[in-house]
Amino acid sequence: MKFRRWIAKRHHLDRRIFGKTAPEAACPATALTVVDLKGGESAEVLGLGGDSPARRNNLAVFGLVPGCEVRLLQRYPSFVVRVGETILALEDDVARDIVVRRMEASVAMSG
Repeated sequence: MKFRRWIAKRHHLDRRIFGKTAPEAACPATALTVVDLKGGESAEVLGLGGDSPARRNNLAVFGLVPGCEVRLLQRYPSFVVRVGETILALEDDVARDIVVRRMEASVAMSG
């Protein structure tokens, strides 16, 4: 019985953090995707879209979760972002699923 309650809580937490409703719940007027950023811009991740929970979990392993800060380092031939001390190369469809909000210049990550 404890295991079932844990699974139910885990499912609720995953839906709340990684669910499709997260980007819409965040500020939709300022919501963009990584594809919309210019090289060198920093942004806060609002949510991870797409239909694949496996993809969302794989990105989360590298620290790409709602609330984290990302910096777009490169756009071509693939999107390259920095998340903390991790640098990730993303395919176009993955970059389109990451919903972000541009950061103010004064709070943007240095380096």
